[in-house]
Amino acid sequence: MKGEHLLDARPHQYDNTGTETSNHVKENNMTKTTTTFPFACTYGCDNCRPLDVTTELYVGGLYVRADGYSDCCSQDGYGQQVVIENRHGVPHVIIWADINDEDPTHIVSLAGAAESERRVT
Repeated sequence: MKGEHLLDARPHQYDNTGTETSNHVKENNMTKTTTTFPFACTYGCDNCRPLDVTTELYVGGLYVRADGYSDCCSQDGYGQQVVIENRHGVPHVIIWADINDEDPTHIVSLAGAAESERRVT
């Protein structure tokens, strides 16, 4: 189904079970939780390789990195392309879709997606 991410059940480089892996570390007095899991192609392509996706949860937000992709200012293998932040009680999604641009290419407020905004029909 379009837009639905399917977990790939094959083994990947982080463990031998095909399931997500997690670890918790403290960096600069902040706890960071890192989880890596493989995504299969959403469209069910036979030739697509699974994509390892890593999420890192910090006090300031949830960072998402796809293996083989980065941002302008990070070393390869370390950059995040998506951050979800809480800005005054409203989730915002910040996206760096251009590795050659230091600034985010998209900042999306999810204020309009609040359940309280649903129109009654």
